[in-house]
Amino acid sequence: MIKAVRRRFSNASQVKDRFHVQKLAYDAVQEARIKYRWEASDAESKAIEEAKGNKRSYQPEVFGWPFGTMM
Repeated sequence: MIKAVRRRFSNASQVKDRFHVQKLAYDAVQEARIKYRWEASDAESKAIEEAKGNKRSYQPEVFGWPFGTMM
């Protein structure tokens, strides 16, 4: 495909604009965020099932704002 494009558009130059670079970065961050969100959700589901199996109540990890007490 690259050879065909170079042959057909020999005088063309590749342009990198800010919008497309930002979009690529945003998409990569979104993909990582979604991946880690699913991993955390799966881990929590597993912990809930383990607690049920051991006949205990599940105690989720709770974070304060911002990572401490509220003002």
